Amino acid sequence: MYNYQWLKGEILRLSNTLVLFFVKKVHVKRKISTYIFLKETFGQLRKFFQLKKDVEEYIFMKKALMLGIIAASFLFAACSSDNASSDEKTVVATTGQIADAVKAIVGDEIKVQMLMGPGVDPHLYKATQSDVKKLENAEMIFYNGLNLEGQLDNIFEQMRKDKTVVAAAEILDESKLLADEENGKLFDPHVWFDISLWSEVVDGIGDALIEEYPEHKELFEKNEKEYLAQLDELKNYVDERVSELSSSQRHLVTAHDAFNYFGSSLDFTVSGLQGLS
Repeated sequence: MYNYQWLKGEILRLSNTLVLFFVKKVHVKRKISTYIFLKETFGQLRKFFQLKKDVEEYIFMKKALMLGIIAASFLFAACSSDNASSDEKTVVATTGQIADAVKAIVGDEIKVQMLMGPGVDPHLYKATQSDVKKLENAEMIFYNGLNLEGQLDNIFEQMRKDKTVVAAAEILDESKLLADEENGKLFDPHVWFDISLWSEVVDGIGDALIEEYPEHKELFEKNEKEYLAQLDELKNYVDERVSELSSSQRHLVTAHDAFNYFGSSLDFTVSGLQGLS
């Protein structure tokens, strides 16, 4: 393969030579036959176009090589990313309050992904293709249970065949749950509004994580203890502020009947306009 600078110089030299041929033909009297002149001219032209072709091939090959290197770099980066993702420990939690508890316990040791963002109704939520992919790639799944994520129950049942799937709120004794007024077999799933009950749920989440990752037992227990202390502090604050209200003032009206545990634990009368779900 020719050196690019050399090819460029040759083309310039031949171009100048061709110009001189024609200039000399017109302006200088030379004792050279037309045949010889044309022969030399076309010979120079052949060299010129051959070199031009070589330059174009050189540039094309150089671009192709660069594109190949770039493509290989992207492929390598993608493969490295996939390998890193496959090696990373990941836990998926459906709702924000569960994800918050899991993150507080595992710290930086395990990646925690939340399935539903703020403002999403878990009663109506249906898994997208990307959600299913997250669940498949996770080592462990936490969801509230008690029919809060009713549209996802079948998916959770399938996932249980291959990994640990925990219905966090279902660790609570049924005697502590509020039954639906119309169907005594259904329970109100919004247990996080009673801080004491939620602390029990957090304790169950911690136990499940330690069972799955016993190598982190000491760290998880430490983090859980600190998180439960924060919940106790929160409960004391809420109790203190609510005590400032008289019994007649403790009436809560909401669009969604999700605050019955809040009302039960703090002696509020709760009126929900839309029922539990």
